[in-house]
Amino acid sequence: SVPLDPCNTEGTGASSTPYDNCAYWAAETRPDVLVNAVWKYGYSNKRPGAWRILVDAKKAGYATSHKPRAGDLAAWGRSDPMGSAPGGVTYTASPGGHVAYVEKVLSKSKIVMSSMGTGAAGGETTTLRFDKKHTSFIHHM
Repeated sequence: SVPLDPCNTEGTGASSTPYDNCAYWAAETRPDVLVNAVWKYGYSNKRPGAWRILVDAKKAGYATSHKPRAGDLAAWGRSDPMGSAPGGVTYTASPGGHVAYVEKVLSKSKIVMSSMGTGAAGGETTTLRFDKKHTSFIHHM
């Protein structure tokens, strides 16, 4: 499991540990987005609550698209269909949305992603055939 990072503000306020929080893992894997976008735009509007990470990232000048690259953050809006994993397991974002880290791109519609907040203690790595309409990717600057 991932050790608690005391510098990661997304870990504060969690019920027991930050591991039920997708934003914690996003901030661990892409702290640039947390600092340059979420801290600057998101929290000035509303905290706590759902991350509006895609909106915040666009305001901060990050390029976004529906085409994944390794190292991107994948973002889904409130209750959006995320896609399906092997074995027919389907994923749907929570009512607050979901964010994950793109570990590897397997094809133009399939990624290996790591995330927290999906029910697996300490997070999980999943192969996902993502929903192209509802999945956005936040690229590096």
